[in-house]
Amino acid sequence: MTAKLLLTTLLPLVSDLSRELPERERYRRLLEAMRALLPCDAAALLRLDGEWLVPLAVDGLSPDTLGRRFKVSEHPRFQILLGSHGPTRFDSGSDLPDPYDGLVDGLTEHLEVNSLLRFGLGKGYLDLGENAKAAEHLQRCVGFDPKYSAAWKLLGKAHQAAGDNAAAKEAWEQGLEAARAHGDKQAEKEMTVFLKKLEKAALKDQ
Repeated sequence: MTAKLLLTTLLPLVSDLSRELPERERYRRLLEAMRALLPCDAAALLRLDGEWLVPLAVDGLSPDTLGRRFKVSEHPRFQILLGSHGPTRFDSGSDLPDPYDGLVDGLTEHLEVNSLLRFGLGKGYLDLGENAKAAEHLQRCVGFDPKYSAAWKLLGKAHQAAGDNAAAKEAWEQGLEAARAHGDKQAEKEMTVFLKKLEKAALKDQ
């Protein structure tokens, strides 16, 4: 962070101190400045009101966010943030639900947040052997983004691990179409192998 960037970002906030602005707009400008200094997709300022967090201002999130109230006990990330005495960063693959899921402004960003989040959750549950939960999140992932071949691959694995070979076959067949559509050769190769193994297993059972 350079001194010039810091000054360029903070000077308008200092200037705002002498202006009569609605409280929400003042908070929004503060968030806008924060995003300039710490690049991110979105930011929110919330007030703790008993056991609830109430949004005061948002930047990069849907305006609908301002009408919501978040119960702290229902959001593990907020619980961790409130218990922390310093900055806290969650890994992109964290299996903790995101309280802003689906609220990032703009259709493309909305799709990306949902598909990546569901993929991460699905993979996490699959690694833990919780196949039903994995399948649920991965199914939602491909619902948001039907071209997500890696999600189709894991969805098939989740179904197979749960003993549902028919669902696994269907997932991998759709995954093959998705992989071929955007040239994902590795995923195409892997799912082709999975389907051949399923076919051989079915022949042995006859």
